[in-house]
Amino acid sequence: MPSPAALALFLLGSPAAADDAQPAAPAPRARVFAVDPERTVAYAVSHTRGLLEALSEHHVIRATQVTGTLAWDPTDPTACAIDLQVPTEALRVDDPDDRRMAGLDGVIDEDDRASVRAVLLGEGLLDAAANPHITFTSSACAVTGATATVLGILTINGHTDEVLAPVLLDAHPHEVQATGSLPILQSRFGIEPFSTMLGAVSVDDAVRLRFTLVASPTPAG
Repeated sequence: MPSPAALALFLLGSPAAADDAQPAAPAPRARVFAVDPERTVAYAVSHTRGLLEALSEHHVIRATQVTGTLAWDPTDPTACAIDLQVPTEALRVDDPDDRRMAGLDGVIDEDDRASVRAVLLGEGLLDAAANPHITFTSSACAVTGATATVLGILTINGHTDEVLAPVLLDAHPHEVQATGSLPILQSRFGIEPFSTMLGAVSVDDAVRLRFTLVASPTPAG
């Protein structure tokens, strides 16, 4: 469990360096829940800007096949531990249902979706061949009521960054749900946001990740 001083530091926005962060081990009394990839939702929306912004599309990228564990001890919520993994190749782009979920208008045809996905997974952006997984590992939690503030290491495109996410918890003996969002900058993960036509259409560096994790007890939990 992190010290009160460490928790105070990261709640004030001054976390320790990413290289020094260590994964939080589940407490002895913590129950371990397995993330259900069929019921878990995680996605990001990329927004375009520039002189021709009105002629371009915003895109939604959904992480399918999210797996991992969530450890939770109701007697010591600060001992929570989250470990997540997403195959980079499992990212889905602009599925019509995902666009409706994200509040985006319009339908992107299948060929255009495939083209956008090829660019996303290519060497210039996520380079899925070299970086087959996106991962998150928590290092500390602070809990107030039903809200947790989770500190951890996010790895995308082979680059890591320490992130801080507020999470709304709904914990029961048979299931835990964790809902939240966090902003990231693509450039922090070695990604140069897409730009074309001399910047007349470009993608914002800032992206907000949104998620609802649904997890059930493991046999050992």
